[in-house]
Amino acid sequence: PVDCVSGWTDGTVLHTNIQKDHIIYAFIDTLFRSGYFTFNNSGLVRDIDTYRFVIPASELYNDTTNAGNKAFFMDGPAGMMNMSALSSLHPPVFMSKPHFLDTPQRIIDSVVGLPPDRAEHDSFMDVHPLTGAVLNAHKRMQVNVHIKPQASKIYDTTQLRDTYFPIMWIDETATITPDLATKFKDKITVPISACTMVLIALIILTSCGLLVGTAVKVYRRFYVTSDGGRPWRRDASLNSGAGNETTSLLQ
Repeated sequence: PVDCVSGWTDGTVLHTNIQKDHIIYAFIDTLFRSGYFTFNNSGLVRDIDTYRFVIPASELYNDTTNAGNKAFFMDGPAGMMNMSALSSLHPPVFMSKPHFLDTPQRIIDSVVGLPPDRAEHDSFMDVHPLTGAVLNAHKRMQVNVHIKPQASKIYDTTQLRDTYFPIMWIDETATITPDLATKFKDKITVPISACTMVLIALIILTSCGLLVGTAVKVYRRFYVTSDGGRPWRRDASLNSGAGNETTSLLQ
């Protein structure tokens, strides 16, 4: 909803035990609204395992496709966020991902020389799944002005094409430093790995012990050894002895 803030924080600190199917809600201050991130892929940040979460394209659909965005004045093309309602002057300012990433092809083609590249222009955060620590993040947004032909005292404006003209795009980024990454591994990832290995070893040893104990019990239950060292089934040995005894009595 537009009248509340969804999410734990602004996305800098998350809850622990992050899973791939989790949806992470956060307040995006640049857009003056809450949004959510979904899992994209696994990776490494300074040799630390991380999950990458991104803003899905569906979160930036216009209100025709995503009715939940109607309260955020998403009445333009998909991927274009109308910011004009934030000022009483209603300037025709729209925010988008850099190079019009996740917008209709006609918007991308309206400006020459701005091919979108998801690796370079998408926003994301790399999260350590166990602790929820954000080890690497990029928040990328582009500021555009909606230009459209209209009758006015300035003749040239009537000759303009209806387009969204990019003014600039920004990339707010933060990455864990090498020193902090070393401390993080020494105090968190290495002890966790060691505990995991010990747990696996205990499980293997316990399983082996159970198998050996079961094998010994089965052997003692069904097999005995004669004086010559030849193994016999206990039941067969007893039956054989009973048969010999009966024969001697008849004689």
